[in-house]
Amino acid sequence: MAVTTTQTNKPINPRGNDQSPKGYNRAALYSGKALDFDGVNDNISITEFVMTSGNKYSFCIYANRDNNGMIWSRNNQFLEISFTSGAVQLRTYDTGWNTYTLIDDVPANEWHQIVVTYDVDGNVWKSYLNGQYVKSVTAAESSQKKINRIGSAGGTFYDGEFANAKIFAVELTAAQVADLYNNPEKVVPTGVDNTALKLWLPMQEGAGTTAYDGSGNGNHGTISGATWTHGIGAPVSQTAVIDWNKGVNSFTYSEDFSNADWITIDVTKVSTSETDYIGGTTAANITWLAGSPRYFYQNIGVSGASTLSFYVKSNGGGNKFRLFGNGTLAMGSDMTATSEWVRYDFEFTGNASQGIGITQASDNSAADLLVCFAQVETNASIGPYIPTLATAQTSPVLLPQGLTTGRDITGVNLFENVRKQGALNLDGNSWAEVHDNASLDIGSTDDLTMELWINRLDTPAQTYSKWFDAGPNLTLNDTNYSMGSITTIDEVFVEWRTSSSGWIYTDTDVTFNKNEWTHLVVTIEMTGVNSSIKTYKNGVLSSTKSQTTERGTGGRTTIGRTRWNAARTMPDQIAQPRIYNRALTAEEVARNYNSGKAIYTNS
Repeated sequence: MAVTTTQTNKPINPRGNDQSPKGYNRAALYSGKALDFDGVNDNISITEFVMTSGNKYSFCIYANRDNNGMIWSRNNQFLEISFTSGAVQLRTYDTGWNTYTLIDDVPANEWHQIVVTYDVDGNVWKSYLNGQYVKSVTAAESSQKKINRIGSAGGTFYDGEFANAKIFAVELTAAQVADLYNNPEKVVPTGVDNTALKLWLPMQEGAGTTAYDGSGNGNHGTISGATWTHGIGAPVSQTAVIDWNKGVNSFTYSEDFSNADWITIDVTKVSTSETDYIGGTTAANITWLAGSPRYFYQNIGVSGASTLSFYVKSNGGGNKFRLFGNGTLAMGSDMTATSEWVRYDFEFTGNASQGIGITQASDNSAADLLVCFAQVETNASIGPYIPTLATAQTSPVLLPQGLTTGRDITGVNLFENVRKQGALNLDGNSWAEVHDNASLDIGSTDDLTMELWINRLDTPAQTYSKWFDAGPNLTLNDTNYSMGSITTIDEVFVEWRTSSSGWIYTDTDVTFNKNEWTHLVVTIEMTGVNSSIKTYKNGVLSSTKSQTTERGTGGRTTIGRTRWNAARTMPDQIAQPRIYNRALTAEEVARNYNSGKAIYTNS
């Protein structure tokens, strides 16, 4: 049961129902974020957007209203689109206020797509609700045709959640509005040029007071009062499938490679079109000759437990290297650069008077490498995401892919490995829920198999978090009940609930490292209520256990979360989650592992 992002398989479905072909199990992603407005004093201010004669415009937003309040407006009024008594209302001001109803009823506590188009010359406004045309209204002309606020105007504030706000400098057709609604992964609908998108606030950062503009026009919004909410099924670009960047407030050493800053031998700043891994042009080209040990070295001026993150890519020549730190060879084993950028996180104890760097391989072979030192963080290990250094954000944020493939909305490169692997890149507030399907109703005495690839990234926020929960049939989770450290290894538990409501836990004796992809398969063969549980790690049988307790039935299937508690989520990468209604053989398990190991690599 692979979860993908193709248009025919829409994990995020704003209607909440399964439109997949018969016989397929689709998963809805609860990975979205949104801004929650309290109805008292919250808003987002944006660059003033002016509507001019001879042009047409479209305003799109997703709203989950608790009550009523302003949607789009100018801070000193003149033009307002708001929720009033459950309806979407337009107000324009010439010599006085003129009021029009655009949508008669928008139910509360549900996500809805609200689209309003405006033909300036004809003063014609058209409205759409959830991809469907509602009505056309010819309104009195406003004396100020401008928008610079979301969520407030003249003391009227919105009460509810917003996400995925867009302004187009064209009038979307009914088909294009429906296209955006039916395909929420699209930024721009079919038939509309990217340049027509003037503002796009996904509202997916999850932290901070800036709502970044993904249109490329730099119209970032300033958040006042509104708070972030997580793990919702909001119809916005998928945070879990597309890899996202995580910004970290840290020292950066990627902005300038000059001889004054670096003790270098045969190091030159790249002057070709090659860009570094964080979106700039500051990668350094390291070359050295065979038999002449040399190094690329900097005094970082930090003390204590620290982590260096750097990126290495082969430049077509020799590709082996080692790490050098604090006056000694920090890592004796050779590492190998590839034709793609690869990130390394080097944990070390800093010495303020010494530094870190790269030296030759153990055989003193020639090397030709591109290197980008991205950041150093002291007193902590940094997370597994690329630092977003193109923004001024100083707290960890998540930024979606923008209009340029492979880059986030600020233009920073996305992590290619995860994009290629197609994994659910869960951030600790996200999960997937499989639509109910009779094919998943496996009986208490039936054989079954659960399979998935896991890249363990971080400690879950709560105990009893799970990678895979197939209802009372079976769940997979780690032993982190005490919230201890997971720096080195975890163990895997198999768990199910009996029909008498008792919980059964089986330690499978599987251990695995943090920040490494692991292929995990658990098979259960039943004889009455007696079960034989086999666990496979990376294609090899790890343990065989038995249980003499019945297994319950029923319950929905969730990935990355306990099915009965949305807060118990896993901050990990999960790929290829599968359920079989029989026990796979050892040969089949090995074949599945071998077919995936080239994709889910740890380098």
